[in-house]
Amino acid sequence: MKLPKKYSSNTPLLALITANVVPLFGAVFWDWDAFNIVFLYWAENFAVGFYFILKIALGRCRGNELFGKMCVIPFFTIHYGIFTAGHGFLVLAIFEKEEAASVMSPHMTGALAALFLSHGVSFVRNYLLKGEFASPNLLKLMIIPYGRTVVMHIAIIAGGFLTMTLGSPLGLLVVLIALKTVIDVKLHLWEHKKAKPHALEPAESHVDNDETLIEPGVTEMADREVLVVASRVKAYIKSKNMMTSSDAIATLSDKICAILDKAVARTKANRRSTVKPWDL
Repeated sequence: MKLPKKYSSNTPLLALITANVVPLFGAVFWDWDAFNIVFLYWAENFAVGFYFILKIALGRCRGNELFGKMCVIPFFTIHYGIFTAGHGFLVLAIFEKEEAASVMSPHMTGALAALFLSHGVSFVRNYLLKGEFASPNLLKLMIIPYGRTVVMHIAIIAGGFLTMTLGSPLGLLVVLIALKTVIDVKLHLWEHKKAKPHALEPAESHVDNDETLIEPGVTEMADREVLVVASRVKAYIKSKNMMTSSDAIATLSDKICAILDKAVARTKANRRSTVKPWDL
């Protein structure tokens, strides 16, 4: 799969794709059939649930939300566990298997560990390091794993059943793995596009009206320290074959001050002591 250039340095996405390549080795070298692959993708639900429990547990919350979090975690654990178990019995029934213990070979365990690790990379990089934990939506965190499972496995089980019916030819197994990988990538990008920290933090309600950006020409903040280097601003504008008016530098500095004030207010409203890029 050829990724757009902007995704080529996306470590969690690359980890996800790499982990999804492992079943391809199973199909080519380890004699896996459609059931092995679908069973592996079902077992991945445990990794998904585990990391979403961590997201709920480590997500920052206000004091009045702490009790809700303490209730949500056991409820989600039990409910998602029952949901996943029911899904597993459905997989066994569709593929006419009585038990799945024999499927857990060392190769299968390694493939599951790779998927588990890829979800861990995404959790650390996106949720912890990029600050998604700062404003979690508990309801959304509960719903996402179910939606992922339904969307993913309607396609995977249907494709897997068709592949098994035809005798699990290698070509169809490769198509099945590719289908799952494409769905996984799209769901990953959608989830983290929706979860951008600056889109989740409700800081605007904490910002006073006097912190709105200043319109051009207004100089109420002119007594503040100038935050731009006038010579560089003029040089940049000159490179565009334009001239700089005498009050443009002051107005630009005022606007930067207003942006920083708003970013500081947003940071304080979310009980942080460090201004992050998404606060600007």
